[in-house]
Amino acid sequence: MINEELRKRPRVEECLSHPFFWSPEKRLEYLKQIGNQDEVAKFKDADPELISSMERCAEDRSFKEWKNQFPLELVQKLDGKKKTYSDNILGLLRFMRNLLVHYPKEADEVKLKSMFPALFGCVYTCAKSREWNSRPDLKGLFKREEFPGDDMTTTAAVSSTNTDENVKSPIQESQTSTKPTEK
Repeated sequence: MINEELRKRPRVEECLSHPFFWSPEKRLEYLKQIGNQDEVAKFKDADPELISSMERCAEDRSFKEWKNQFPLELVQKLDGKKKTYSDNILGLLRFMRNLLVHYPKEADEVKLKSMFPALFGCVYTCAKSREWNSRPDLKGLFKREEFPGDDMTTTAAVSSTNTDENVKSPIQESQTSTKPTEK
């Protein structure tokens, strides 16, 4: 956003469409779509490297005890179907996906949007590093949204010039220069 070359700066709409600024609903939809990925759907037979990668993205936040955040009867309801969800991030993502798809009322009751505030950033970072975000079923979430007063008639994909996006980082205000201006 602060590139010296004006043409290389993203437009305001592109910045606001960045996942950092997504609504809680859109973030939850993204997590649900991640829960649909084959690698996550096969959480019981998941590649140990994938699990390690997800854990590294979580940094010091652990999601190993995620089942304790849900009412016991809800966990039993979903666990009792055909599978027991693993205690790692993949198990949590698949559990959330199944809860949202099959029990949307219960998902609203447990306030799923706010239960795991760090999960989105962690999963987004890992999915980006694995290039999952360019898959057709996820790519649609990255389309630029229309904003009031937007004169563009087509929705274009967000093309960020920053390759080091990190949705977990806080926004930094730019500092004004203390240099005297030339007259």
